[in-house]
Amino acid sequence: MRNADVHPDIVHITDRREREIAILRILDSIGFNWPVFCAVAFGFLASSYSLFATNIISPALLYVYPPGSQLGSHVSEVLDLTTLSSTLVGMVFFGHFADRGGRKRLYGWELIIVILATLGLVLSSQGYRGVDEDGNSKSSMDFYASIIFFRCVLGFGIGAEYPLSAVIAAEFASTETRAPMMAAIFLMQSVGRFMAVGIGLGSLRKIMQDRGVNEALEDYGAAETEMKVVIDIVWRIVIGMGGVIALIAVGLRFIIPESPRYYSGIQKDLRKAAIAVEQVGGTQEDLRSELSVSSGAHHGFRRKEDPIPWVSGAIKYLKKGGWRPLAGMSAIWLLLDVCFYGTSLDSPGTLNALWLSSSVYNATGSAVNGTFAVWNVTEPIWNTDPGWPNATIQQTLDNNNVRTLLLSSIATLAGSLFAIPVVHYANRRRLLIGTSLASSLLFIATGASVVRTYGTPDHVIGMVFFALTQFMFNLGPNTLTFILPAEIFPTIFRGTFYGISAAAGKLGAIMIRAIVAKAGDGQRALIAYSFVFSVIMLILAVIALLPGALPEVQHDLKKFARQRDPRDHDAEFAGQSSSHDETGRHWWDTCIQTRWASKPLEEIGISLKPEDEFVLQGHNASTSEKNFPPSSVIFPADEAFAMDRDPGQNSFGDEALAPEELESGTRELQAEIGQRFSSPRL
Repeated sequence: MRNADVHPDIVHITDRREREIAILRILDSIGFNWPVFCAVAFGFLASSYSLFATNIISPALLYVYPPGSQLGSHVSEVLDLTTLSSTLVGMVFFGHFADRGGRKRLYGWELIIVILATLGLVLSSQGYRGVDEDGNSKSSMDFYASIIFFRCVLGFGIGAEYPLSAVIAAEFASTETRAPMMAAIFLMQSVGRFMAVGIGLGSLRKIMQDRGVNEALEDYGAAETEMKVVIDIVWRIVIGMGGVIALIAVGLRFIIPESPRYYSGIQKDLRKAAIAVEQVGGTQEDLRSELSVSSGAHHGFRRKEDPIPWVSGAIKYLKKGGWRPLAGMSAIWLLLDVCFYGTSLDSPGTLNALWLSSSVYNATGSAVNGTFAVWNVTEPIWNTDPGWPNATIQQTLDNNNVRTLLLSSIATLAGSLFAIPVVHYANRRRLLIGTSLASSLLFIATGASVVRTYGTPDHVIGMVFFALTQFMFNLGPNTLTFILPAEIFPTIFRGTFYGISAAAGKLGAIMIRAIVAKAGDGQRALIAYSFVFSVIMLILAVIALLPGALPEVQHDLKKFARQRDPRDHDAEFAGQSSSHDETGRHWWDTCIQTRWASKPLEEIGISLKPEDEFVLQGHNASTSEKNFPPSSVIFPADEAFAMDRDPGQNSFGDEALAPEELESGTRELQAEIGQRFSSPRL
């Protein structure tokens, strides 16, 4: 290996594997990586905010710009399905190219897409409007064609954010903080929803107050023109804030480098990996301290085969068992999103049906008395509240936002907050199974309560169970489907397989939104959804139990303590061994005893053979490092010593060693590596 291709602080270590171990130990010692967290979290916040904001303002669009006969009352469904479809494409596209071209190279572009799409949405217009001689309204531009197009572009950017954010967070995080950091990033989805509702509610009330618009029903006709001006301003403010958040996030993303694991595990460039670690918190002193021990031997590894395409390597990996976690994770995410998007996306119809507290009569009255609600068969398409059919647009938007806040936003925010410590201290696979079963029971309770209390003063029971379901979603399945795919796949395929798993979820979302659009949001539909979703969550839990569907991502510390062999140092890759030792524990562990400790990414799932990975990465590998073992493969020191060499031949010449000398040297190498990397983690 040429010294020019190696970081100066690790040039004295001549074994590539030891260099990589040392680099990842330094990354582990950084702890919770705040610069990376801020850069990733703000971007995820921008994407989540934009997704939910566009659904919150749908009634405003329908009010200010009544759709033509071609779209009719299906505008909201078309917008939802368009966004979800392009989100699916963005997940697969950006996930795959993050593996082929690098995480950093693409990171930030998805937010630029979000910004441009947001700008297009905010500036959408009907153009010039006039009335022809027959009295028909004409315009030079199609408003909804513009909205649908830019929603499609926005969805593509939102979809790209999922695999990029999750993969970068997982690869930069230390082993100890990986799950809490990713859960904290996913918290931004709930924060984005909360912000969208809050900004919508606050801007509506503030602008109406500033412009002196009277919201009373009797003055509604006289103030309709001014009301449309106000509502048009409000929805553009709500949408535009997503672009502002994304703009801040783009600036933050310039502060983070390429993933060290991408450099070491895919490009085989340890010099760049060490520099990347320095840029996110690993100082020169850390490097010199951690890399102060020099290896006395250079262990060769020669590739026998010519490079093969990435796709062929992926197929080989899947055939060797990699299809199980991919299929399992995809099925879990698909089933989850069927339930999550079936009750979510802050659908006003679902929330208004749960909120109904009195009987609804199919009448054409024009007022609402204090005893029962009057169903107005001619109610406008922007009002989906059966309990208040004659509400003004201001009242409709106000009610929708308040109900979303109370039934969805607060519950999901609380669930995401609780998930941050829980995913660290609990077994994540068992947590997924347990919370899925709990969600199944809560759906049954919701459906049963709707049967008994729909349209009665006791309707609050159904509302409580619905909110608890949203809480349980984010405590378990919704958060864990963001975390687990970034952990269970190898570095070389992590972005692609994460994107495929996430896209499967969006396929489920598309399916259920199409069904909901057809079936509606009445009592019978709500009851049917609840019981069907209960069965789906039960199936999800069963899939998570299947062997190989979800590889274990954590060590059982009790089992490890009973079975640990002091001579076994394979589990100490990247310094993780110290996470099992009392000396490596943190202060909060004295308050909460945990049984589970996260595994390093390199220990999870199916490992590729060294020769296979070199075949996959032959065209990307640094020419000075092609003879060194890859990062994502764990193998004993004696295998490293004898790998791909004729028995009895050393690394530096053709002189043969006697079998007993070779065995003795192997034992010495095992002991030396074990001694060097058995110290407690920083």
